Parts: sequence; structure tokens; C-alpha cells
Amino acid sequence: MKQVIQIRCKNNKKSQKVEIGSTLFDIFSAFDLKMTHGPVSARVNNKVEGMHYRVYNSKDVEFLDMTSSSGSRAYTRTLFFVLCKAVQDIYPATDVVIDIPVSNGFYVDIRLGRPVVDEDVNIIRRRMQEIIDARMPIRRFTVPTEEAVALFQEKGDVEKVKLLKTSGSIYTTYYKIGDYVDYYYGTLLTNTSQLYLFGLEKYYDGMLLRIPSLKNPDVLGEMTRQDKDVVRHRVGVAKHHSHLLCLTVTLYSELEMHLAVAVSQVRDVHEEGCVGTRKVECSVKAKFAVDTRLI
Repeated sequence: MKQVIQIRCKNNKKSQKVEIGSTLFDIFSAFDLKMTHGPVSARVNNKVEGMHYRVYNSKDVEFLDMTSSSGSRAYTRTLFFVLCKAVQDIYPATDVVIDIPVSNGFYVDIRLGRPVVDEDVNIIRRRMQEIIDARMPIRRFTVPTEEAVALFQEKGDVEKVKLLKTSGSIYTTYYKIGDYVDYYYGTLLTNTSQLYLFGLEKYYDGMLLRIPSLKNPDVLGEMTRQDKDVVRHRVGVAKHHSHLLCLTVTLYSELEMHLAVAVSQVRDVHEEGCVGTRKVECSVKAKFAVDTRLI
């Protein structure tokens, strides 16, 4: 006889028994919920988890969609992941810096050793769309930290190894798209096909990664072109403050996309870990920075 657990769903105030070890996707299907822009992630006993997450004990669950800040962050992290994979596929060993939120998106500095031109942006955008259209699973692995350390050592990712060795965590979760590996502290989507909308535009010396609006996820956030000197200043300040806060280790927790919106979101942020900057070092090196004055 199969073992079952009880799930209380906050979305419809109903309870239901499900098989032990069910994923959040399985549980969502069991409740037959309808969400136009989700589910993207879920709060399990008030802690945000990805839809990969398996449940082994009775829990309270609230499914989140793209109108929630936590759900939107999971979507944005996944876009970062796909962007970095796309750049790796096209321009191996190129530095990619995903900086602070600007113009309802994120400023991306791609260091090709020459000026970025429109064709570079078009090629990267097309590759991102190919990865999305390929409906590639985003696989989640939780392993003993020493195993994760060995994995990134083999990849030659020295700084990430240092971070994991000093994390104090017994287990580490990392993600893969195809053979592309990365570590993320917060939740991600389960398949690239769930990225239904994004934009990538030439923006001054770099690119602007655009994301769905939190208020209306059917459209991209309105693009407002900011003064070039202001953008450069904000990026510089973000990097300066991240160093002052000792946040310039290889991997940071997540670049949280709505730090500038309101202090009311602090609770959501803390559910998913320390906020600040994130530097991803893989075959493609990427650094995420945030202006810590906005925290």
C-alpha cells in the first residue's frame, strides 16, 4: 500500500492526500488549480521552493505565479541561466556581467574584447530562444557539498570551489541545462519552455535583459532609456558597495530583482537567502551586482 501525506493548499483552502515523495508539480495537478501565469514556485510551510521539490511530510502549500515577487525572481534567475548558457555556446570564455536593475530590466555587460554591436545581441537573443524552444529540462541535483566541490574543481572554477568549501552546508544544490552546470541559491523553473517572454536589446555599451512586468506578466516591463552616465554611475556604485560588504566572492546568493521597489518585499527575499550580488564563474564568467543602498 502506498504511503500518503496530507497537503493543505492555501490557494483554495482545501486539503488532499497525495503520495509521499510527490513533486510540487504533482501536487498542483492533484488540486486541479488554474493559474494563468504559473505555477512558478511555491511556499512550503512558508519557505519558497521550486516546483522540482519533493514533499515527504504533511505540509501547507501555497502556489505562486508571475504576479508574486518570489515567482518573478525564479523566472528571472532562469533567464540569467539561459542567457549565460547562450553566451557560452556562442562566445566561450567570454566575461558576462549582469548588473543592477535598470530600465525595468537588467544591464548586461558582455566583454568580447571589442564593442558590442547589434548583431551580437541578435545572435545571443536567437540562441536564447532556441534553448527555450528546445524545451530543455532544468535538472536539479542535491549532493553532498564535497561532491559539488569536486564537480566545480573539475571545471576549473576555483572561486566557486572556495565559496562552497566555506559555505558550511552539508549539501549543495546545483542545476543543469544540457551539459551546462551552475549553482543557484534560490529556486528556478523546471523547463526552459516556461520562459514565455523576454527581451534582449542593445543598450549603450552592453545589453538590456528585459523581463515580464510584475503587474501585468503578459507584457515586458516598460523600457525607459536612462542617461548613459547615470547607468555607468549606478553600476560603479553597485560594484563598490558589493566589495565593501564582502560580497565579491565567486557566488552570491541571488540578485533580487525588486530590491528597489519596497521594504515590504524583505520577507520574500529572506525566504530565499541573503540578498546582494551573485557572481557566476563557469566557462562563461558572469557577475551579478546590485546597488546595496537600495536594500
